[in-house]
Amino acid sequence: MRVPLAVSASGRNAVIAYLRACFQADGCVRIHKGSKSSDIVFGSISPKLAFGVSQLLLNLGIYNRISICRDSRADRQPYHHVIIGWGAAKKKFAELVGFISADKSNKLSLALDRPSRSESRLRDESIQAIDYIGDEDVYDIETHSHAFLTNNVVVHNCFIQSVEDDLVNDSGIMDLWVREARLFKYGSGTGTNFSNLRAEGEKLSGGGTSSGLMSFLRVGDRAAGAIKSGGTTRRAAKMVILDMDHPDIEKFVNWKVEEEKKVAALIAAGFEGSYEGEAYQTVSGQNSNNSVRVPDAFVDAVRKDGSWDLLWRRDKSVARTVRARELWDKIARAAWSCADPGVQYDDIINGWHTCPAGGRIRASNPCSEYLFLDDTACNLASINLMKFYDGDTNRFDIDSFMHAARLWTIVLEISVLMAQFPSPEIARKSYEHRTLGLGYANLGTLLMVSGIPYDSPRALAMAGALSAILTGESYAASAEMAGQLGPFPRYKDNAQHMLRVMRNHRRAAYNAQAKEYEGLSVVPMGIDPNLCPPYLHAAARAAWDRAVALGEQYGYRNAQATCVAPTGTIGLQMDCDTTGIEPDFALVKFKKLSGGGYFKIINQSLPMALRHLGYT
Repeated sequence: MRVPLAVSASGRNAVIAYLRACFQADGCVRIHKGSKSSDIVFGSISPKLAFGVSQLLLNLGIYNRISICRDSRADRQPYHHVIIGWGAAKKKFAELVGFISADKSNKLSLALDRPSRSESRLRDESIQAIDYIGDEDVYDIETHSHAFLTNNVVVHNCFIQSVEDDLVNDSGIMDLWVREARLFKYGSGTGTNFSNLRAEGEKLSGGGTSSGLMSFLRVGDRAAGAIKSGGTTRRAAKMVILDMDHPDIEKFVNWKVEEEKKVAALIAAGFEGSYEGEAYQTVSGQNSNNSVRVPDAFVDAVRKDGSWDLLWRRDKSVARTVRARELWDKIARAAWSCADPGVQYDDIINGWHTCPAGGRIRASNPCSEYLFLDDTACNLASINLMKFYDGDTNRFDIDSFMHAARLWTIVLEISVLMAQFPSPEIARKSYEHRTLGLGYANLGTLLMVSGIPYDSPRALAMAGALSAILTGESYAASAEMAGQLGPFPRYKDNAQHMLRVMRNHRRAAYNAQAKEYEGLSVVPMGIDPNLCPPYLHAAARAAWDRAVALGEQYGYRNAQATCVAPTGTIGLQMDCDTTGIEPDFALVKFKKLSGGGYFKIINQSLPMALRHLGYT
């Protein structure tokens, strides 16, 4: 017997419920008459179960020890006791876990009233031996500004959740709001494709017609607005996505446009206009990023000035037909008016899907760097590119960058086991696919100090090479881990698909001709060897040669390895002058703080950039 993996993966509440059941069934409170001391004990003949229970308690901050009782009789198994004896640990057990029955609960209360040993903050441990292992690399991850984050920072940052066209049952609409609330509470973001929900006027099974998609989106918007991300002043991060053939697509596209008109009228009438002011708090649609899912068929209809069918959700019959260009114009005007909706090109995204055997990619996280199956999650890490740039030689340290990519791939793989998830389905699929999100930040600064214009072919080539090195090296490390630990559980079902995607990545590194790519409706822009520094281009090709060769031999430990996040917050923590892949829009910036006031940010890389442009 052992603690089920599903318990460890299902979050803090599930762990507490499991421990409570274990101690109720096989636990007790011992009050020692002679010394008047007491302890709480869980017993089992299974050493693995006892060790697992002990680890769960330690993860909750409840100190305990394991004692083995051996019976002299030959037909008896050793009995393993998990003992909670320190006063602070017993108190924490009572607060977090406790018992189910009244008799054990009463005895626990009685034990807490008795004198207990105080847990020392310092412990003496006997050193058995010291073995010399040679020189090892030691990493200092402290930033120059000494900024850091701690406490309640969740391992998995990016979530994609599904929703069924059901009001109150599991995986339904109201259940989604509960799952979203769990994520917002601890600072994570979530995205959902709502195309399963019936349109306004669509028939219901019990008679009558649906109130439509928009009525439920407004409920979710209010719920997100009421929850501060991570319990701080940061707003919740939420992505709402809709397919282009949904009958309510036009209302969805114009949702924020109409709400912004209301805001303008309220501000003109004298209401306060900040995002926490009464004008914005009065209207809906202010707590999510909205995106539309555009297939190749719709793009073709726009090119040919053709028609586009909107389909009922239940029977997929045609609800009505619109002119494709008119709908496209509405999307463009809405994006110009209020910066939403964004556009996600469905067939292009799924052309690079490593695990299509598990279903299509239908959604993304709020910032859209993580695109994968519904009900999965991704843990992020970002590398500061400027830490590998030598200003004296104007060269990029490839070897150190590749080493960092390998190291952080291993770190992120380890962190998969540390995560807690809002639902059993997300926990299961995240373990089955083990997606990672290694990326970089400060690309804009790197280009600037190198004297390369951001919007230039040279910048595209350099960014492509750096991305290829990072991604190729990360997948190579993932393949090496698969050789030791085995590939991710769903790899066998997706092996041919994933290897096709890996080969296409290698073709992009080699700037292959369009006809050489496999299974893509739109081929990527490869790395132009005439514009990219030769040493970067060579490293990019070598990284992908290794990634493909090792993957063909071992498979991959992770279904996805890299994605580039915006790094709007962590970029500041890492002393980056620019975030993610973005350029610097101003050399001196004033960041408005949600708690009030402003934060002045000055680009520190300008002197180096001017020197490389010939200024003194």
